[in-house]
Amino acid sequence: MLSVSFFNEVKNKLNIQTLNDMRTRRLSKEQGKQCNISRFPNFHKSGSIKGMKRIYYGMDALLVRCGDYIYK
Repeated sequence: MLSVSFFNEVKNKLNIQTLNDMRTRRLSKEQGKQCNISRFPNFHKSGSIKGMKRIYYGMDALLVRCGDYIYK
Protein backbone atom coordinates (compact mmCIF):
# COMPACT_ATOMS: atom_id res chain seq x y z
CA MET A 1 0.00 0.00 0.00
CA LEU A 2 1.28 3.47 -0.90
CA SER A 3 1.91 5.96 1.87
CA VAL A 4 0.51 9.48 1.95
CA SER A 5 4.00 10.97 1.84
CA PHE A 6 4.76 9.04 -1.36
CA PHE A 7 1.57 10.36 -2.97
CA ASN A 8 2.43 13.95 -1.95
CA GLU A 9 5.95 13.57 -3.34
CA VAL A 10 4.63 12.31 -6.70
CA LYS A 11 1.92 15.01 -6.75
CA ASN A 12 4.52 17.74 -6.23
CA LYS A 13 6.85 16.35 -8.91
CA LEU A 14 4.07 16.04 -11.50
CA ASN A 15 2.30 19.27 -10.48
CA ILE A 16 -1.01 17.42 -10.01
CA GLN A 17 -3.95 19.42 -8.67
CA THR A 18 -6.25 17.88 -6.09
CA LEU A 19 -9.91 18.48 -5.28
CA ASN A 20 -8.86 21.08 -2.71
CA ASP A 21 -8.09 23.36 -5.67
CA MET A 22 -11.84 23.77 -6.32
CA ARG A 23 -12.03 26.61 -3.83
CA THR A 24 -12.91 30.15 -4.82
CA ARG A 25 -11.79 33.53 -3.57
CA ARG A 26 -14.46 35.87 -2.22
CA LEU A 27 -15.33 39.51 -2.80
CA SER A 28 -18.01 41.54 -1.08
CA LYS A 29 -20.72 43.02 -3.29
CA GLU A 30 -19.24 46.49 -2.76
CA GLN A 31 -15.77 45.33 -3.86
CA GLY A 32 -17.34 43.64 -6.90
CA LYS A 33 -19.07 46.86 -7.93
CA GLN A 34 -15.84 48.85 -7.52
CA CYS A 35 -13.91 46.59 -9.90
CA ASN A 36 -16.90 46.06 -12.25
CA ILE A 37 -16.76 42.27 -11.85
CA SER A 38 -19.98 41.84 -13.86
CA ARG A 39 -17.96 42.15 -17.10
CA PHE A 40 -16.44 38.69 -16.50
CA PRO A 41 -18.06 35.31 -17.36
CA ASN A 42 -20.10 33.94 -14.47
CA PHE A 43 -22.40 31.19 -13.24
CA HIS A 44 -24.72 30.82 -10.24
CA LYS A 45 -23.30 29.70 -6.90
CA SER A 46 -25.36 26.48 -7.10
CA GLY A 47 -23.41 25.41 -10.23
CA SER A 48 -20.55 22.93 -10.21
CA ILE A 49 -17.18 24.61 -9.74
CA LYS A 50 -15.37 21.40 -10.64
CA GLY A 51 -17.43 20.94 -13.81
CA MET A 52 -17.05 24.53 -14.97
CA LYS A 53 -13.28 24.39 -14.46
CA ARG A 54 -12.98 21.04 -16.20
CA ILE A 55 -15.17 21.86 -19.21
CA TYR A 56 -14.84 25.62 -19.76
CA TYR A 57 -12.20 27.46 -17.76
CA GLY A 58 -9.30 25.07 -17.14
CA MET A 59 -8.24 23.57 -13.84
CA ASP A 60 -5.86 26.44 -13.03
CA ALA A 61 -8.49 29.19 -13.43
CA LEU A 62 -9.03 31.58 -10.54
CA LEU A 63 -12.73 31.81 -9.65
CA VAL A 64 -14.12 34.58 -7.47
CA ARG A 65 -17.43 34.42 -5.61
CA CYS A 66 -19.28 37.70 -5.29
CA GLY A 67 -22.85 37.64 -3.99
CA ASP A 68 -24.85 34.83 -5.63
CA TYR A 69 -22.50 34.36 -8.60
CA ILE A 70 -19.04 32.93 -9.27
CA TYR A 71 -16.89 34.80 -11.79
CA LYS A 72 -13.85 33.78 -13.80
